[in-house]
Amino acid sequence: MNKMFRIVILITMIFVVNSIVNTTTLEMDLQNIKTVQVDAGDTLWSISQKALAHTEDIDIREYIVAIEEINHLQHGTALRAGETLMIPTLKEKTMFVFITAWANN
Repeated sequence: MNKMFRIVILITMIFVVNSIVNTTTLEMDLQNIKTVQVDAGDTLWSISQKALAHTEDIDIREYIVAIEEINHLQHGTALRAGETLMIPTLKEKTMFVFITAWANN
């Protein structure tokens, strides 16, 4: 019975560690920028919502700050239709990369 319990615990631990290591999240990639054209009525919030529509991994406020910094905009600057903005792309970040970086420090 004791041996069977150890095997069950070991298998459970393998599944738990595997699910943690293979977890994928998204992060901003400030090295790869794309451009978007501002439409009438667009705001940094609405542009950010479109860019982040498929993820909840990134705080929209942090994304807006990144857009402001990339484009050298003052906070609250009104956008003009037809204007081109640079926005960060998104890249995958796996927990394996996080664990490797943590282990190297």
